[in-house]
Amino acid sequence: MEMPLNLQTLPAEALDILRYYGATGAGSAHADDITDGTSLTDRGFGKGIRRLVTRNYLSMAGEQVYRLTEQGKKAVAALQEYEQSMPPEGEDLPVEPRFVQRRLVVAAPKRLLATQPTTITVGIDDAQGEDLLPVPVTLHVRLSVLNGEPRTGREHTVVLSNRYASQAFEITPGEYTRVRVRVEVFQEQPDEQFESIGGVYVDLPVTGEPEEADHGVQAFGADLYVREYVFSDDE
Repeated sequence: MEMPLNLQTLPAEALDILRYYGATGAGSAHADDITDGTSLTDRGFGKGIRRLVTRNYLSMAGEQVYRLTEQGKKAVAALQEYEQSMPPEGEDLPVEPRFVQRRLVVAAPKRLLATQPTTITVGIDDAQGEDLLPVPVTLHVRLSVLNGEPRTGREHTVVLSNRYASQAFEITPGEYTRVRVRVEVFQEQPDEQFESIGGVYVDLPVTGEPEEADHGVQAFGADLYVREYVFSDDE
């Protein structure tokens, strides 16, 4: 059984805090009790608690008191189910992938001119906080258009590090009032297969009148989860 994706993107300190709630059965707990129960340092506690509050797994219930949300209760249950499925100590552990979160951004004109080529820029933001990749990964970015060209999709390869990466695509809207631009991102795996890691589609207005075209840029975004394989210490 693989750890659920939403838990894989949490730091180890946040998982320790979820384990504390699971072990004690508490719905809420004081910061001092959590720190004592998890043996986390103040820095480690702060790191874990911030991520859990940001993800809406915990909410503040009073001065330094944190309460599990409904989403948090589900996360605790999922973590317990996963860890109960792990092999007994001493047996080989499976390779566990780790995921880092990045932001996909699609920049496009506010109103396109029918039958005229225009440029769509697809970018992936800089890594934020602890969502860092130890080595670059290879992504394939595919763009396709409904009510325009390219219909069947156009692909570009992007080597993603921890810095911003972008790729420009040329599209041509047809004689419609709107076109739908779909962007899909795939990551190359160690077995040379490609796995979808996210994407976004956007509907863009189209005009047939040149004076009504609007070249001002608007941006759309979605989260990507980039996989990094982490092997156990014995491997």
